[in-house]
Amino acid sequence: MTNYGAQKRCQLLNSACVDAFVEQQVLAALTPAAVEVSLRAADQVLTERAELERLWSQRLERAAQNADRARRSRHLAEPEKRLVVRQLEKEWEEALAAQQRLSEDYDRFTRSSPHILTAAERQTITALAGA
Repeated sequence: MTNYGAQKRCQLLNSACVDAFVEQQVLAALTPAAVEVSLRAADQVLTERAELERLWSQRLERAAQNADRARRSRHLAEPEKRLVVRQLEKEWEEALAAQQRLSEDYDRFTRSSPHILTAAERQTITALAGA
């Protein structure tokens, strides 16, 4: 309480301490929810990653089938038809090269996989956020 020369006393409160208190209370209330949202987002990333893995598997399977089809076509061609055989060999080599490129791209994709949180890590994070 402060007296500014009047008969009555005025109450004075610095707003900086009130702002700091309110900020602290809001952050304390939001932190567990933010952690929960972050954990759900991590789960969603893993779900999307699983879908991408499925798509990569299909692409790799398709490339292997194309290479195998080109190989069979080449082996079924009659050797006397040299131009046809050359063209089929070229297509086979292209299919093998495409399969190799796709395999290398998949290897890069798998090396960039995110870290998967274990149940214990999730519990630790949740406990720390609540503390």
